[in-house]
Amino acid sequence: MASQVTGKVVMPHKEQKRRLKAQPITEEMKNFKVYCHLRRVRADARMKGKRDKKAKEAADEGLGKGGR
Repeated sequence: MASQVTGKVVMPHKEQKRRLKAQPITEEMKNFKVYCHLRRVRADARMKGKRDKKAKEAADEGLGKGGR
């Protein structure tokens, strides 16, 4: 059986998102490769643990940073 909701707050208030105003497109915006950037960021996030582990092992061995 349904019952009436009592209390002051019935539904949470959603905050309004601020909209960006129109702006001219710059050369930097035109040349920015969004898809490549997103793929690179995603790969960096995915590989972070492996890279940290490899850097720690290299530091433990005294190899320092990078180097061949």
